[in-house]
Amino acid sequence: MIGGCSTLASSSAPAAPGYMYVTGYKVYPFIGAKPEIWMCPDQAGKGECTLVEVTEVGE
Repeated sequence: MIGGCSTLASSSAPAAPGYMYVTGYKVYPFIGAKPEIWMCPDQAGKGECTLVEVTEVGE
């Protein structure tokens, strides 16, 4: 588990070569903690994580 001021990463999974998906929560003022998914470089210092937008599709 990795944590920051307002972010908590709890697990990861392989993504595209050189990257991994990271799941966790980000705390927003007045809203609270919301689950998020980021795509991050698999090696420290190789770049920054980007937020993955997830869309729920109904049946």
